[in-house]
Amino acid sequence: MIAIEHVLAGLAVIFAIGIAAAVVAHWWGRQQVQKEVRAEKDLRAAVSQKAAVSAMAGDGSKPVTDEDDTLTQSGVIAVNSLLERLIESGDLGTAELWAKNALRSNPDQPSVAARLAEVHYRNGNRREFFDVLSRYVLPQRQKLDAQVWSELERMTKEFSPAKKSVVTELNRAARA
Repeated sequence: MIAIEHVLAGLAVIFAIGIAAAVVAHWWGRQQVQKEVRAEKDLRAAVSQKAAVSAMAGDGSKPVTDEDDTLTQSGVIAVNSLLERLIESGDLGTAELWAKNALRSNPDQPSVAARLAEVHYRNGNRREFFDVLSRYVLPQRQKLDAQVWSELERMTKEFSPAKKSVVTELNRAARA
């Protein structure tokens, strides 16, 4: 027969293991959050540098770097990721600034332009929304995936009184 002392000792060991597991899980979670925060800071710094170079080019100043000012494909992914986070957090002003700076030096990135159009949509800026679509998105529509295009069509229909397609609405806006 098992003595009560042995049962209590076993329960104490199980409890201690549970507490240790909880502490390790909490520590691991904090490490992951800190890692994500560092990654986001690094991403913001990298995009800030590109944006600063782009802004300098936009105001006629000479950039301080001899680097090519265009974003690489990974840079586009990083900018889109940052824009997505900014839009989701409601920081639309900052998202608009990032998107405009990215498009200034990389006008051939319709995915970034689609994010800028989304910012204008969320702000209720109908004119700017359609301007971004006509200048950046429509000429390169084939580069967008179907889901992004579908979302842009939904936004357009909500902006359009007659609920027309993107192309029809843009044609109407261009004639006005």
